[in-house]
Amino acid sequence: MGKPENTDLTAAFRKGFSCGELSTSRRERTKYATVKAAGVRSFLDGNFDDARTTFDVAGTSTDSLEERIAMCRMSLECGRRMGSEAYKNPAAAAEEFRKRCRDHSTLIKLQETPDNYLSYMEFLGQEMPKAGAYMVPEAIKVGEIALSVFPEDARLHAAMHELYTLAKGTNSEYEDKAHECMVNACRLKFDDPDFLIAKFGKKIWEKKSEGGGMETMPFVQMMKHRKNEAPDNAAVMHKYGHFMLENAPETVPMAVQFLFKAYILDQSLPGIKGDLAKAYEKGLAYVRANPEFDISSGLLFMLRQIKSLADIKGKMPSELEMKALAKSSDSDIEVPPPRRIKEWLDEYIIGQERAKRIIAVGLYSHAVRVTSIGEKGAEDEDEEMKKSNILLLGPTGCGKTYTAITCARILAKMLGRRIPFTVSDASKITDEGIWGSKADEPVRDLYFVAGKDLEQTQKGVIFLDEIDKRKATEGGGHDVGGQGAQQQMLKPVEGSIVNVRLSRHGDSIPIDTTNILFIAGGAFSKSSSGESLTEKVAKSKGGKLGFGAQGNELKTDELLEAVTPQDLIDYGFLPEFVARFPIRAPLYELTRDELQDILTKPKGAVLRHYRRLFREAKIRLEVTEDARQAIAEAAQKLKQGARSLNSVCEVIFNNMLYEMVGGNATELVVDGDFVINHWKKKGQ
Repeated sequence: MGKPENTDLTAAFRKGFSCGELSTSRRERTKYATVKAAGVRSFLDGNFDDARTTFDVAGTSTDSLEERIAMCRMSLECGRRMGSEAYKNPAAAAEEFRKRCRDHSTLIKLQETPDNYLSYMEFLGQEMPKAGAYMVPEAIKVGEIALSVFPEDARLHAAMHELYTLAKGTNSEYEDKAHECMVNACRLKFDDPDFLIAKFGKKIWEKKSEGGGMETMPFVQMMKHRKNEAPDNAAVMHKYGHFMLENAPETVPMAVQFLFKAYILDQSLPGIKGDLAKAYEKGLAYVRANPEFDISSGLLFMLRQIKSLADIKGKMPSELEMKALAKSSDSDIEVPPPRRIKEWLDEYIIGQERAKRIIAVGLYSHAVRVTSIGEKGAEDEDEEMKKSNILLLGPTGCGKTYTAITCARILAKMLGRRIPFTVSDASKITDEGIWGSKADEPVRDLYFVAGKDLEQTQKGVIFLDEIDKRKATEGGGHDVGGQGAQQQMLKPVEGSIVNVRLSRHGDSIPIDTTNILFIAGGAFSKSSSGESLTEKVAKSKGGKLGFGAQGNELKTDELLEAVTPQDLIDYGFLPEFVARFPIRAPLYELTRDELQDILTKPKGAVLRHYRRLFREAKIRLEVTEDARQAIAEAAQKLKQGARSLNSVCEVIFNNMLYEMVGGNATELVVDGDFVINHWKKKGQ
């Protein structure tokens, strides 16, 4: 090697040399890989308890932080996969819970992130209650630690709001803390309306308590924090304005302001002009319904601007005229005949000729009854007119909800005033004292839709959707969701003074439902508890329903027309409940030709909507006859009625709007091949 070997030096070096650390490290790496592989095999075989034990050993066999985190996550995943089964044995449940808590705590020690805290909170606050253990207070403790570390994480505030809300009955401070968390989340995510609306929905625009003012609304507090400066993003303002307009009646002035400013910032926003038209209508209704409203505010100015921007026809009422309209008497109105009402229905509803005739008579009867109150005196029982509540029977997608909305629209036209309208899910209504919606909630919703105007509320329209889900169940017992729910709905539907609960705090208001029109709708299809309504009618007629029936085969349309009160009683409804819906209108599944007509003929037709969008961009849209046929055929296959047309048209036109608007194109011709090709691209 150049120099002669120094044997003493070599001996000294050799004495201190060792490969032990390398060998040990290699053995540990091999052990980690082997144990990890065994854990993965057990995991894939579904042996989650063995896999978790193996992953725990693997985690102690490595010095790598990344690998220890990975093994800890796998241990947690094993626990999740074991699910509630792990807690069925009381003796082992406590140990299983301890293991899960240990894994969550270990992961947070190894990697302290908001996501890991949220995972621990979800385990305690959501997964444990499903297994029968109420661990929400413990989840709150973990969350409070998380917020002390990550005070600016909106997701943590949203999760804590949910936990405080769940546990507020156990601690008087939790309600205030829940409200504070929601306000903080709004402050941190103000520019992300999708997040806030998904997490909190209408709660953002609810007062802290029924007695509180609008200043207690989280959204208003958020605006105050921002010194009332609206966002400078048009899309954000549009989303907030749209949601307020549809869901928060008290915030109509703010909704108008947001939509107006959104349009000023970006006139190309999809749907903005339609929302402006709604804002104009609801803004006027708000002023009329609130005589104490400060007319010197900017609302009326914005409404005048919106009227011009949205091309709304007619003269805008003066301030005094709006006040007078709110107090006008219905007795001065001349009710149009049923034939004229049917013509109005034709403007909105394609097909359903028999149903429209029946509904026209029902609306005529209701309008005559409402406008004649006070003329002859309610005490004259011989002259008293009964309510004309309407029952819509028909399959999914036949247009029951749209028909109910149209009824409210026609009534507004007949009576010359706004008609508050609300849709309530009757399937959630239960007997008094049972968890679920109560029979007064549809009336309460109508009250809020009417802007808390009692007089307007008492002349509104309520649509009880999914009413067939409240049929009596077979087998006896206390039928809380069937006959019990029907019993609770009798008084409001018939017409009486209903004490409507406005909040959880016991606040209520008496509302007279005598002149509220109730429209109920249902498919009355076959369920686990019995035959469909049409099957029952077919049997009573001595025939059979459906394809392949031998002998006297009856069509669904014929059977719907033949439904009698007794058939509804046999289906599972109380005689008293059936009697409160004297008008029964059968709706049928739409044909392809009717779907094609819906594309262009009624007011608000979907193709008119898209033509308007393209016209705003100076692009002429032409949709050929074979294209309309192809759209109708595609929609018919989706079996969702008229709403299927919207789904198909979104696929066909939305991409073209994105590609063409703002470019040099001046024309778009859509033919049958165009529709088929674009529909196929979406895998339909």
